[in-house]
Amino acid sequence: MTESAFISWIKNNLLLLIIWGLVQCSILYTHGINSAGESLRFIQEAKHLMNHQSFSTPVYYMYLIEILLVFIKIKFSFSYHFIIVIQLVLNLTALFAFKKFVTRLYRSPFISLIATLLLTLCLPYQFFNSYIYTESIFFSLSIIYSCYLLSIQQFTLSKVSKIIACLIILCITRPSGIFFAGATFIWFFFTVAHSYSNVKKLIILALIIFIFFYIINNIMGSGQGVNVLTPFKEEHIICDVPTVIRQSDFNRGDDNSIPGLVIYILKHPVQFIRLGFLKTIAFFGLNRPYFSFIHNLFTDAFFYSLYVLIIGGIIQRKKIRLQHFVYYVSLIFIFWMSVVFSCDEWNNRFFLTLTPFLILMAIPFISNRLKINVD
Repeated sequence: MTESAFISWIKNNLLLLIIWGLVQCSILYTHGINSAGESLRFIQEAKHLMNHQSFSTPVYYMYLIEILLVFIKIKFSFSYHFIIVIQLVLNLTALFAFKKFVTRLYRSPFISLIATLLLTLCLPYQFFNSYIYTESIFFSLSIIYSCYLLSIQQFTLSKVSKIIACLIILCITRPSGIFFAGATFIWFFFTVAHSYSNVKKLIILALIIFIFFYIINNIMGSGQGVNVLTPFKEEHIICDVPTVIRQSDFNRGDDNSIPGLVIYILKHPVQFIRLGFLKTIAFFGLNRPYFSFIHNLFTDAFFYSLYVLIIGGIIQRKKIRLQHFVYYVSLIFIFWMSVVFSCDEWNNRFFLTLTPFLILMAIPFISNRLKINVD
């Protein structure tokens, strides 16, 4: 690295660090630490651990990381700033991992700076660093994991072990960690396993599908977890916000499982299609009537612009790395389908997980317009 390149590197990273610090300080100063809402669930479960009791439901093992942090906070009488500091350190680590990944892809510090600044300035995404929720850690770990996965040139036993370990950590941070396992499998199947024999591919496919649906089915049927039929019975577009409550034949204790869901859809196909359309609009449209005008305007301007850039990049079909694109699209599809088959989240948390990957999908078009070459 030449002296001028080193100075440029210092300036870029210093600029990013300053802007990141201003964003985080502004959020904390104006809104403080949010330990209400969903945080109360994790606080309650952490208190169960303090009293040597089991979790209220086995589902909470899939939120273990945040619960353990709250447990440590209570155990040692720390303030919630302890958890916020950890979340911010992870967020910053993920940010620089993201920047390094983009730099390696495009060999352009300027492009990587643009991509990283977009992620830093996505305020709805960054807001969760001030929440005692699972999202901040989950967002950060998902970036670190994905950048590592997509940087692998050749698989070894050590790298496969790290992938499995990372996926396990993601799955005990949030249940949606399993979606990353699904996207990883699709990516592996289409980019690595394409040279395998058909018999070997079918065996791998059958095994992974069985494991995936076995885990999902157990979560649904735990009896105390998510009731998969409730969003359809009460027509939830946004989770826990029923739009209709009717008494009918599917109020009689239907089977809360994947087979039960399939049976329900087959019995009510018109309702499923209608709700699926409305959930899709909520998921990709992002607007919420209870958000402020400024909030909706920001999300519209930010994410709709990304949509345009992504479509432009696809039309140009230049500088798009197909292997990476398969992973990004798989993630979007899996998260989208999870909403169609359940409901969307109040604060767009499901969608916001995809923010760094949408930015990565938009970068080829930006790179083309700036005439920056990439291998």
